[in-house]
Amino acid sequence: MIALHGTWKPSETIDDQGDFFIWGESSTASTIKRRGRPPKLSASKPRPHPFQVAHEDLKMVIELLEVINGSITSTKTRKDDVLLSLPTLSRSPQASPDLLKDNGNESHEEPVGLIPWKIEGLSIPPENAISLLSSLSGAWIEHDNTVIGTDLRFWSNVSKFSLELLSKQHFVPGIVVSENGEVFPRWQYMLNDEDDRMHFSMLTKSMPPVCRALIQNKVPNVQKAFLADFLNSAINDCIQNWMSISEIRSKKPGISEVWLQSLSTGEPIQVHKSILKNLSKGLQLWEAPIHEIEKSGFRTSFRLEPPIEEESDFWNLRYFLQASDDPSLLVPASTFPAESSKSSTCPFLAYRLPRSSRLLQPKDSRTLTQRFDHQVSPILPLLLLALIPPSTSIGFEGA
Repeated sequence: MIALHGTWKPSETIDDQGDFFIWGESSTASTIKRRGRPPKLSASKPRPHPFQVAHEDLKMVIELLEVINGSITSTKTRKDDVLLSLPTLSRSPQASPDLLKDNGNESHEEPVGLIPWKIEGLSIPPENAISLLSSLSGAWIEHDNTVIGTDLRFWSNVSKFSLELLSKQHFVPGIVVSENGEVFPRWQYMLNDEDDRMHFSMLTKSMPPVCRALIQNKVPNVQKAFLADFLNSAINDCIQNWMSISEIRSKKPGISEVWLQSLSTGEPIQVHKSILKNLSKGLQLWEAPIHEIEKSGFRTSFRLEPPIEEESDFWNLRYFLQASDDPSLLVPASTFPAESSKSSTCPFLAYRLPRSSRLLQPKDSRTLTQRFDHQVSPILPLLLLALIPPSTSIGFEGA
């Protein structure tokens, strides 16, 4: 029997993308049996894991997953090894709870400590890992005596969440600077609605400890940082592999054209430092309203109200602020005057209302943000939901 495990392996350098590491634990591997004093386990000299599955057997399991789920991953794998800090008894690492193994030789009274073990397995690029992990369902692989480990099931859920963010276009372009001063473009996830933030929080709290057993010093060993690093790398790799360079167009030549080209290839941006400084500043200003939404705790919503007078054919559209954690709580937007500069709500309204009003094409957007109501055609109630794109985070309440 084989228990399939996996963990995220952050990149060593900025110009690298990182890999997803998969390894297997076998119940039929020979255990360590010695007489006399147990072998001394040293943290400074990690030993090979005694129950790990060989590369060839591991690749066969991945090929079986391809047949079952239709993914193509085995051709992208490469041999690799990592150091994992695992619960260890006096003689060997403790067997995984996912593995149905005869633990007759293990004493329940024996003390357990964390000791580094050298694990051999297969590394997969982020895009291919997303394809493989998102295809997993359940704890067992059909037609084979293989169980999906708790850690791999967790990363399967994370991969499905990354596909959800991609489908909703909840990502933004950005830049990162390497230690030697090179600037690389990166696509980064963005949690700009309450469902995404709640999903991210649930994944962070449910991360099994073994998912952070990798011994490395590139990413802080906390759940949120580890999860964020995987999501950013996966989303960046997927976009760069799915995006056709021929589709990249810039209205003006210059830094925008160079930046867009680099976003599609992942190559460093080759321009003067002063231009890069202006680009970085412009990106920060552009992303500021989005981060404001993430911290706001509410969103814009609107309500269609039927005509008050029987002779009128026009509906009234009223704007509200809706609490993210309680959709029933609606505050009229007129409560927050547009000219007030003291309320932190004003920047939020200044960004969200013009964005949502593009769907309605009002004659004067300034009047819209001041009056917070608008008369619309009677056909709008029938077409409104069809007009709102999936990436628009706007609440809706029908009369």
